[in-house]
Amino acid sequence: MQKALPSKDLKIEIKGNSYTIAFPNTGQFIDIASLKTKIAREYESFSGGTDYNMSYAKVLVDMIATFNVLLPELKKDLNITGILSLSLLESRQLLDPYIEIYLPWITEYLDIVTAMRTKDVEKTIA
Repeated sequence: MQKALPSKDLKIEIKGNSYTIAFPNTGQFIDIASLKTKIAREYESFSGGTDYNMSYAKVLVDMIATFNVLLPELKKDLNITGILSLSLLESRQLLDPYIEIYLPWITEYLDIVTAMRTKDVEKTIA
């Protein structure tokens, strides 16, 4: 039996500001992936290693790319030019909502979507 999709919208709070993140459309999904390699040219090499710094940097890149695409208003709300300009301590404050709220939601959503067959997708979007 096909597992039900989670809500298409996610409520998230970041540094006292409330946001609603919609499940990314195809363009946003590709933009997030592209931005990861733009932020870190060697992004793919960040995975699989045992170096904690590289693992932490990968999560930071994932969060920055995701929030830049899905929450463009975040920079204005935090009164910054870009998330990359934050100190490591400041960016750490953005990681908690990303790891604890966003990641479980998007992972569950993508696990279901990528496992669907075409006929299941057609039933879901009908």
